[in-house]
Amino acid sequence: MSSQATKIGYLNELKRFKEFYKIRDYDSLTIIEPKKLNIMIEDYIMSRTGKAERSSLNRSLSALDLFFSMNDITLNFKKIKKLVPKQENKLFLRFKFNSSFHSILLKVSILLMIV
Repeated sequence: MSSQATKIGYLNELKRFKEFYKIRDYDSLTIIEPKKLNIMIEDYIMSRTGKAERSSLNRSLSALDLFFSMNDITLNFKKIKKLVPKQENKLFLRFKFNSSFHSILLKVSILLMIV
């Protein structure tokens, strides 16, 4: 890891995962069989989907991927990463909001002309 902020963020993500499953220490994570770990990570990501931003979910996966790869545990992160929802097009949402807002303003201005 290149920066201190990344190290701190990854440690926090790993701690959050450990606390989610009420696991005592980091060594206990390394003795769980890989198939079970895959399911645990999938469930963890699914539980956070909708509550956390996409970038937070990706940071969690990156932290977990690094931890397990450094401990020579091979997991299917390609499959797990498919659980993270795609990024919404914020420009479209902004345009959609502006269009709705514009139509409301238009209706209000028409009402004001009548009065």
